[in-house]
Amino acid sequence: MTIETAQRETATERDPVLVVDGLGKTYSRRADGYRVLKDVSFQVLPGETLGIVGESGCGKSTLARAIMRLGGISEGSVTLGGTELSAARGRALRRLRRRFQMVFQDPFGSLDPRMTVLEIVEQPLRTHRVGDRGERRERAREVLQALGLGEDFWQRVPSQLSGGQRQRVAIARAIVLRPDITVLDEPISALDVSVQAQVLNLLKKEQKALGLTYVFIAHDLAVAEYFADRVLVLYLGQVVEEAPAEELFANPQHPYTVALFSAAPDPRAADRKRRITLAGEPQARRPDQGCPFAPRCPVGRDREKCRTEAPGLQPLATDGHRAACHYPAELRP
Repeated sequence: MTIETAQRETATERDPVLVVDGLGKTYSRRADGYRVLKDVSFQVLPGETLGIVGESGCGKSTLARAIMRLGGISEGSVTLGGTELSAARGRALRRLRRRFQMVFQDPFGSLDPRMTVLEIVEQPLRTHRVGDRGERRERAREVLQALGLGEDFWQRVPSQLSGGQRQRVAIARAIVLRPDITVLDEPISALDVSVQAQVLNLLKKEQKALGLTYVFIAHDLAVAEYFADRVLVLYLGQVVEEAPAEELFANPQHPYTVALFSAAPDPRAADRKRRITLAGEPQARRPDQGCPFAPRCPVGRDREKCRTEAPGLQPLATDGHRAACHYPAELRP
């Protein structure tokens, strides 16, 4: 038995599948650097869906790629089932890759145009030497059928599929290995509205059937509310709020989260007691001191403490709800 296998077998059912601790990413250029992620920390439990939301450029996709080891990190660690991914190299990393998979935003660009649907879904099983040829084919067929792609689709190539069908193939390829964690990077944003709900429901169905665990990147708040169990809000590469999804959408406590909700089309918006309209643009090259949101914040832009002291994530009254804000009480109705 390998050390990796022993670690997985001794883990209890509620041990985190994924632990991200103090993750940072800086793109260096000449004498200065551009920090896109700063001190990002969270855990994901078995069978859970963690949603990550924020406006464009907040670092969501960079975080997804960092988890997947598709780009280096500058600081911190990513641990999967007790094994530190951020330290794995070469053959050890290749062995671990079957345990974490990703569904990309563009279903067409992520599929080999020369391969058939069945070959695409079988490929991860071949790469990681799972079973014999017959077993691999049978598992690939089972997953495709579960996602609504019957035998008529198996010999088609990606160009012969619709966008929704291509994304289902991408999902099948990711989950056929039954990974510990699946990162979904805006998996429905490129699809027609008519098929978005269908794909989300298929993801939920397979999560329940196979015990899958998801990290779900989204820019659509309504989708995150529907799909996620717990949500992180990112602003300029930092976590500014974290809460169970139902609690976050009912009672946002960070001014940035309230602003996101204010900007999103929502038939319930008239019922919200708090609305914030932001001025200006995010300051990407922000100073390290103070709250990163302070220059745009209607609560803290004129307060010395907000400009000079960086707020950490502080626990609030509701269990599991944290916000990085010096004055969250001032947002309450």
